[in-house]
Amino acid sequence: MTTVNNIKYVIPQIALANAHSLANAHSLANGLANTANDTSEVPVTSRFTSSHCNNCGISGHTFNSCKFPITSVGLIAFRYNTEKQREYLLIRRKDTIGYIEFMRGKYAINNKLYIKNILSEMTLAERDKILINDFDTLWYQLWGDFVSNQFRSEEKNARDKFEALKLGLANYSLQTLILEVQTQWLEPEWGFPKGRHNNMEKDLICGLREFEEETGYPTHCVNVIQNLMPYEEIFTGSNYKSYKHKYYVGQIDLLQKPNKAFQANEISKIEWCTYERALELIRPYNLEKLEVLRKVNTVLNSYNTFF
Repeated sequence: MTTVNNIKYVIPQIALANAHSLANAHSLANGLANTANDTSEVPVTSRFTSSHCNNCGISGHTFNSCKFPITSVGLIAFRYNTEKQREYLLIRRKDTIGYIEFMRGKYAINNKLYIKNILSEMTLAERDKILINDFDTLWYQLWGDFVSNQFRSEEKNARDKFEALKLGLANYSLQTLILEVQTQWLEPEWGFPKGRHNNMEKDLICGLREFEEETGYPTHCVNVIQNLMPYEEIFTGSNYKSYKHKYYVGQIDLLQKPNKAFQANEISKIEWCTYERALELIRPYNLEKLEVLRKVNTVLNSYNTFF
């Protein structure tokens, strides 16, 4: 087994031809870091007139007009414990997707079914919070003092909807909707670290950066499986938008520790867990995520002698 630039050459039987070379990805990362601020040889017109989509990576349009699924890139990390059992690194969100959608006002106030759907994704504690607290308290708890311009622009609309539901419409109120919801989630969703591209950022660089930001593990400790194509999780969210999550796969040594705390404003917990435990933690309706985990585990079982 050979390791070059943190990228481990394994599983040659399933190597696939592709347009980009993962073996050069870390070299590319170093090059980007060294040249990010060097625009001396780039014509001014090319820097400011050419549009580039950070979602699909294609020039000619922007993120907001992109027709492709909203894309995030991440990493599925694994290791072997002292009993030679394979473990996967999972992260638990700080807030459920449903809670964030609700607080941002991402719903039509007359769409009862959709509101119930996002309420059903919330934990019991989150549903209690929105019943007990006023909007400003919840908004501050969610974003703190550092609210992005995007979320700040949503604040008034979200507050108006929240207060209208609290007061009640003709046929239902926030309280009656919550009473109709049957789910009993005790914790937010579990999954794998991932995130959106920065400007002009390549997929692997994005996945490794997001992995380090969300888990605290340094990227140099990850041996990415070079010739295994990323696994894709494609689905339609509860907001009826299309999403695609791309995951690289990499191994971490058992003795490796995080070199910093995980991203507490987005993540509430990280955990190394067995395959069976991971299947239990991921919510059963996240079918695509469960299928990705099954596929990764099957491949690693088949080529276990390489690790």
